[in-house]
Amino acid sequence: MINNCLIFLFFFSLLHYNYFTYGEILNNQDYNCINDIFIKSGISTQNDTTLGYFDFCSTNHIQCSGNIVTSISIIPQSYNSFNHTDFSCFTNLLYNVDFNESIIFSDLITAWPGFSYRLQFFSCSNIYIDQPVPLQTKEIHMSNLVEELKSNIYFSNIPSLNSFTMFMTNPYVPFNYPYFINNAASYIPLNQLIIYSLNVPSFNFLNPSKIQITLGRGFENSSLSSFNDVSHFNSSCDISLRVLEGSISFPFFKANNLLKSVTIQSYIDKPLNLIDLGDLKLTSLKMTNVSNLFNINNEIPFTNFPSTIQEFYFSEGAINSIPKNINIESISLINNSMSGTIGKLSEFGSNVKNLFVSMNKLNGPIDESFCGLQNYDFSNNSFTSVPKCFSCFFPKDPNYSSELKSKFIINQFDASQPIDCNIVLNLVLENGSLKLFGDYVGLYRYGFIAQPDTIDWIWKNYTYYIGTPKSGTTIPDLISFKYDFYDTNFTLFTSSTSPKIKTVESVSSSTTFTFNGEYFIYNTSETNVKIGNQICNIVSTEFSKIVCTVDELFDSSLKDLVTIIQVGNLKRQITVTPYTINTVIQCDNGCDGICYTTNGTCASIAFYVSSVVPIQENTEGTVQLYGSFGQIHNDLSIIIGGSICYETYIDNALINCTLKAVGSGIKLLNVTQNGNSWISKSMFSYLPPNKIINCPNNCFSNKNQGVCNTSLGQCECFQEYSGIDCSLYRSGNHPQTTRDVDQNTGKSTLSNKETNYEIDIIQLLEVDINDRIVNSYPLENNWKLKNITMGSTFFFSQSIQNSNCELISIIDQIDSDQRISFAGVDFYIQSGAIKLTISISNYTYSSSLNTLKLQMKTIANQKATNCNTKSTDIDTSGLVTNSTLNYVTIKKNNKVLVGRFINRVLSDGRSTFITSNVVSSDKESLVLQVNLPHCASECIIDPDFSLLVSPDYTDNCSSKRKWVIPVAVVVSVVGVAFLIVASAIIYRKNQIAIKIKLSTIRLSRK
Repeated sequence: MINNCLIFLFFFSLLHYNYFTYGEILNNQDYNCINDIFIKSGISTQNDTTLGYFDFCSTNHIQCSGNIVTSISIIPQSYNSFNHTDFSCFTNLLYNVDFNESIIFSDLITAWPGFSYRLQFFSCSNIYIDQPVPLQTKEIHMSNLVEELKSNIYFSNIPSLNSFTMFMTNPYVPFNYPYFINNAASYIPLNQLIIYSLNVPSFNFLNPSKIQITLGRGFENSSLSSFNDVSHFNSSCDISLRVLEGSISFPFFKANNLLKSVTIQSYIDKPLNLIDLGDLKLTSLKMTNVSNLFNINNEIPFTNFPSTIQEFYFSEGAINSIPKNINIESISLINNSMSGTIGKLSEFGSNVKNLFVSMNKLNGPIDESFCGLQNYDFSNNSFTSVPKCFSCFFPKDPNYSSELKSKFIINQFDASQPIDCNIVLNLVLENGSLKLFGDYVGLYRYGFIAQPDTIDWIWKNYTYYIGTPKSGTTIPDLISFKYDFYDTNFTLFTSSTSPKIKTVESVSSSTTFTFNGEYFIYNTSETNVKIGNQICNIVSTEFSKIVCTVDELFDSSLKDLVTIIQVGNLKRQITVTPYTINTVIQCDNGCDGICYTTNGTCASIAFYVSSVVPIQENTEGTVQLYGSFGQIHNDLSIIIGGSICYETYIDNALINCTLKAVGSGIKLLNVTQNGNSWISKSMFSYLPPNKIINCPNNCFSNKNQGVCNTSLGQCECFQEYSGIDCSLYRSGNHPQTTRDVDQNTGKSTLSNKETNYEIDIIQLLEVDINDRIVNSYPLENNWKLKNITMGSTFFFSQSIQNSNCELISIIDQIDSDQRISFAGVDFYIQSGAIKLTISISNYTYSSSLNTLKLQMKTIANQKATNCNTKSTDIDTSGLVTNSTLNYVTIKKNNKVLVGRFINRVLSDGRSTFITSNVVSSDKESLVLQVNLPHCASECIIDPDFSLLVSPDYTDNCSSKRKWVIPVAVVVSVVGVAFLIVASAIIYRKNQIAIKIKLSTIRLSRK
C-alpha cells in the first residue's frame, strides 16, 4: 500500500514539474501540423526523453498561447517549398508566419481560407499574388527579393490588406520591380504602402497614412501625376519618394493640403520658375540627392514656405549662398556649395532650433548665438573659430573625440577645449522653481549630470535652465553639477544661507588670503571681501573656498580686523588677524553688532539717528547728529546730499561733523560705520536764513483785521476775524461750531449745522530703509478712554507689540485764543479748535535702520442738503517743504477745514525736522501721513483743528446772507517726521515742555 502511494506521488510530481516548467502541451492537431512543417523544413523533432514528446513551444521558431500555436518562423535547413495545405491544418488562425529562403507555391498566399493574419517573406522566391488575398490576411511584408514577383500587384487582389511593404537591402537588382495597378472598385483599408515599383499607382479608394515608393530602373515617369490627386485623403499622409535611376520633375507642387510630410531622394530636373509651396500646408519637406540642376540662380528654387512647415532638408544640391529668413524649426543644407560667412542665428528666423550645414564652403567665425540651437552640424567647412559656449564642452585632449566635437571637425580651428574656459554657474529659487544660469551653462544635448536626481531640468538656451522638483520630492539645499570633459564639479545651494567661514589663512609677507568654508559661489563679480579698510580682490571662488589679494601688506601688529564676506546679497561678518591661521567661531544668530570670531563674542554696533541739528542754508558749519552709535566706529563716514561731512567728534550718543558744501533744502543723510549704513531721505534740511516770510494777503492788515508773524509767515487775527489770512468775520449770528469726542472710539468731530468733520488716528507703519512696509498696526476703533480733565481734555491709550509699545492720544478742546510754543516754533491758535497730542513710546523696531509713519484721516459728512450744499474740494498746495507751517484745506458745503502742519517733531526729547504727505483722497475723505524718525524712547506730535464758515455761506437760504466757517487743522509734530526742517532746540526755560502720562499733561502757554 505504501509502495503504491509512493509511485503515485512520483508520477504526480513529474507531471506537475513538466506542466509548470515547460508549459501546456499542444493540442494534437497543432502538434501534428507543426511537426510536419518541421520535418519538411529539415528541423529535428526528436522527442525529449524526459517529456516523452517534442516541446515545440520552447523553440525559437514557435510562439504559443496555451495549447495552440500563434506564430511560426520557418528557417529551413534546405531551400524547401511550402504550399497552402501545409498551414491550413492549425486549429485557429495564426497571427504571424515568417518564411525564410523558401520557395512559395502559387496558392500559399491566395488560397482560401487564409491561415495567418500576417505573412512575411525573407529572401523567398516564386511569390504569386495573382488572385484575391483571403480576407483573413491583413498584412504582407517582403524583404530582399531574390527574383521578380511572378505577377504585378493589382489592388483588386488585396482588398482587405492594412499593410503592404517591401524592403531591399540592396535595391539595385538585376531584375525588374512589379507594377502596382489600382483597379479597385471600392475602398481598400490600406494604411501603409511601402513598395519597390516601376510606377506610382493611382490612390483612388485609398486613404493611407504612410506611403513610401522606390522607383526602379525604367519607371513610368508619367505616373508621377498620381501625386496630384489625393483630394480624397481625409487625414494627413507621410509620403516618401526615391528614384534609383534617372531624374524627375518636382511632383508635389499641385498636391492638395492633406500631405503631412514629403521626402524625396532623387535627382530633380531644373525648374523653369520658383516653385510656390504656399498651398501644401506641409510640416516636413526633405530632399536629398537633388542634383546640381535643381536651383534657380544657384539658390533654393522655392517660395512661400507654408507657415506649418517645421522641417526643411535640401542636400546634395548646388546652392552657393545661405538662405535666410525662412524661419523653419529644422533646416538641413548638407553637402551643397554654400560659401561666405554664416552670420547670426537670428538671420535664419526666430523659430530655428536645428541647423545642419556640414560639407559646404562656409568660412569666418561661428557666432555665439548658434549655441542656442538644439541640434546642429558645422563640420567639413572652413570656419575660423568656434565660440566658448561650444568649445568649453570639447575634450581637453585634441586627440580625444566626442559626439559634440564631431559636429565641428575639419574646419580651420582646433576643436579642443580652450585653456581659458571659465564656466560660472549661478542658482536661484524663484516662485517654487530653480533657475540655473551663467554665460555658458550647457548645450541642449550636452549638459550636466545633477545630483541628487530629484529635479527635472529644462534647457532654455545655453545661458540658463529651469528646474522643477519631481513628483513627491522637495528642492534640496545642495545640488552638484558634473559636466563631461570639464574638470570642475559645481556645488550650488538653493537656500538663502549666508556664507559660512571655517578658517582664514594667510602667510607673512603675502597679500593673499584664503577663506575656507561653504556656501560660497563661483561668480567672482558677485563675491566681495573687505578686510579692515582694504578691499580683497577676488582671484578665485568656489563653493568651499575663496582666494583673494589685498593691495598692501597689513601691519603685523593688527588683530581682529572686521571682515565682510558678501556672496550675492548675502553677507557674513568675521574678524581676521593677518598672517596666521584663523579658526572662525561664529556668534549666535542674534548678534546685532561685531562678531569677534576668535572666541565667538558679540559687540553691539546697531546704530541710528533720532534727531539732527542742521546748519543754515548756503553756509558751512557743524552738523550735530543725535542717536545711538555704539562704541565701535570702524570706517565711519557721514554723507549729506552727496557731500562729505567731516567727523570732528563722536561718542555713543552724538556725532559732530563739519559740512563744507553749501546748499539748501532737504538732503539725503547717510551714516556708515562697521560695514553698515543708516540712511534718511528727509531728516536733514538746511535751516532757512533769518528773513521775512510774507503772510497770505498780508492778513488784511490794511483793514486792521490781523498782523503778520514774519518769522513764520502766519497771520495772527484780531478778535473779530479768523482764517489763514484773517478774511473771515467772526461776529454776528453766524452758525456755531460744536465739538465732540467719541469716548468709545477716540474720534473727534467738528460740526456746523448740516456738515460734520471726523478726525481719527488710523494706522502706525514701520518702514525699512527703502520705504517698504515692515509692520503695520491698525489703530482705528482700538482707543480706550483713560481719563477726562476739566471736562474738555480727553486721555486715550492703546498698546501694540504685546503691550510693549504704548500710544497715547490727548484731545484738548480749545476754549480761548492762545499763543503756543511747540518744538521751538511759536504759533497762534484760536478758540473753537480741537488740539491733539500723540505719543508713541518704547516702540521695538525690526531693524535700527527702520522708521515710523503715522496716518490720520478726516472725513466730511453731510446731514441734509440746501442752498449751501457743495461738493468736497481738497487743496494740498499748501504742503511745501520750505515753510515751517503747512496747510491742507478741505471745503464742503461752504465750510472749510484747514490742516496746518509744523515741520518739527520731538524725537527722544529733541526737536528735529520732519515731512508730511497726502496718502490718499477722495470726494469725502483725506488720509495724511506724518513721516517720523527713529525715536528710541518716545515720539510726540501735536496737531489742532478748527472749523469756520466760508464767505460763501448763506445762513438763511432765502435771505442770501453769507457767513464763513473755516475748519483749521494745525498739526504740531513731536517725534514724527512731517516736513524735513530739522531743529536742534532742546526745550528749556520759557519753552513748552511736553511729557505725557495717562494722568497728567502740562502745557505752558503764553
